This record gives sequence, structure tokens and C-alpha cells, in this order.
Amino acid sequence: MEEEHIPVEDDLAPGAFFGEPGDEGQPLERWLNDDEGPLVFYRVNSQDIIYKAKKKRPKMVGHYLMGDVLGEGSYGKVKEVLDSETLCRRAVKILKRRKLRKIPNGEQNVQRCVI
Repeated sequence: MEEEHIPVEDDLAPGAFFGEPGDEGQPLERWLNDDEGPLVFYRVNSQDIIYKAKKKRPKMVGHYLMGDVLGEGSYGKVKEVLDSETLCRRAVKILKRRKLRKIPNGEQNVQRCVI
């Protein structure tokens, strides 16, 4: 598979081609003379881009610190939690209410099983 090479005078030269008629090789006036200032794109190598991973913020529900998902099924998922008072690790099953409604007495059965 052969790459298409588009000649550019300068690697940092701004360019515009938006796939619109009249865009071929020349910037559009409406893009360059916008009220908010010109819209300029620069060519950058992917190795030069620094990615910053987003960190998850801890979520507290009551006195439990929610952790990672341990398992997932059609009715819900199981997450690890940490009891902030006793520092005991536990697992909590989070059920989808709309799935339970499809089962006869589904919500009532779950209420009986909750400790």
C-alpha cells in the first residue's frame, strides 16, 4: 500500500483542505478571517504528542469507597468496595432495575435477599 505524499513548502506552514469545492490547496477566507480569529492547523508527528491519562476520582457511597468492576452480567455488575470505617474489602452487586422488572416478582425477590 503506497502512501500519498502531498508536497508542502514548509512543515510548519498552515494549510487548509476541508473537502469542500474551492479548498484545493488554498485556505478558505471564511476559515482564516473568522470573528474568533484564524483557524490554523499545523502538521505534527504523532511521536511528538504527549498524552495525559485522566485519573478517576474516588467515589464514596455512604461509607463505602467504590473500586474496580470484578464482574459483569446481563442483570448488572459486581464491584469491589472498601468499608472506610472497618477497612474491610467487600463486593457489592449493582443490579439494573429495568432488567429486574422483566422477571415476575424480580424486585421483591431482590429485596428479600438484601442483607
